[in-house]
Amino acid sequence: MSLLLLRRFCRTGFLAAALISMIFAAPARAEQKTEEVKFGLLPGLALYLPLWVADDKGFFAEHKVSPTYVNVGGGGAQTMAALLGGSFDMTDLSLPALAIANEKGQDLRVIAGNHTNLSYVLLVRSDLAEPTMDEGYPAIMHKLRGKRVAASTIGSNSYIVMKHLLEGAGMTFDDIVLTQVQTGSSASVMMAADQLDVVLQSEPYVSMLTDQLKKGRIILDLRTPEGTAAAGLDGLIYDIWLAKASVAKEDRVIRATKALDEGIKYIQDPNTDIKYLMDITRKNLKLDLSDDLLQAQIKSMIPAFRTVITREDVERSFKVLGIDAMPYESVVTGLAAEK
Repeated sequence: MSLLLLRRFCRTGFLAAALISMIFAAPARAEQKTEEVKFGLLPGLALYLPLWVADDKGFFAEHKVSPTYVNVGGGGAQTMAALLGGSFDMTDLSLPALAIANEKGQDLRVIAGNHTNLSYVLLVRSDLAEPTMDEGYPAIMHKLRGKRVAASTIGSNSYIVMKHLLEGAGMTFDDIVLTQVQTGSSASVMMAADQLDVVLQSEPYVSMLTDQLKKGRIILDLRTPEGTAAAGLDGLIYDIWLAKASVAKEDRVIRATKALDEGIKYIQDPNTDIKYLMDITRKNLKLDLSDDLLQAQIKSMIPAFRTVITREDVERSFKVLGIDAMPYESVVTGLAAEK
């Protein structure tokens, strides 16, 4: 080897060695640390199935999220107040609740969908002869005049829906004896004790009152396309995950929504064992329902879970409620946004 080539080899060799030394000596990128995300939850709702699955199957852990569950004792209004006050990072409420809050100057965002279809059923005490489901809406509402009707606190999901049902029948809350209850379980206990005549309920309380306790009878089923269309509520987006706009941008919250999305995908995978979904629901709700009732309940819920909330979803929901349109970007963000 000539002296010139030797010098070139040594020079390039030293450069290569130096580069290799620099690469291996460079500090490794810091591993993503696990961060807490607080969820505000209402008690006794089967709609949290994707959340339970994401936790149980390790999806939160994979995304370096440590979920903390904050139980809200009251209804939707208390939940909204607690969210705005910073008691937790995110909670599940309805698109109408977000619209009403933002109209009042708040700055909330939909960060993920959940059980987007209405899950409410209007029940009357089974020992009351009227009204009957065959009479249809709005005729059934006229026969609720003077009856003891349960709804949650002002501004809650059930309150908003009940208000719409009354107004669609040319009525107001003055036409009924409104009994404000904090939770679905409270309303169920009161109806079982004959302290209420009518309740607007979701699962698991519908099955408890109708099939198990035989204390309630369905007069309007808003879980069906026929029911929502008759009541003028078709297209209304129901259960969604909300956060303040400033919180919605945080990486830990975005990672949490990714885990929730994986929970939905797991639930909707045809290969998922329904018994697993039943077991985790029983574990979290401490239910005493028969296998047949619980399985039917879960199967009916599965198709309504989804993460993305579209522009059309927002436009139709606001139109149904008579709320002025808001720019899509000021309502939906992150994983929930339509691409």
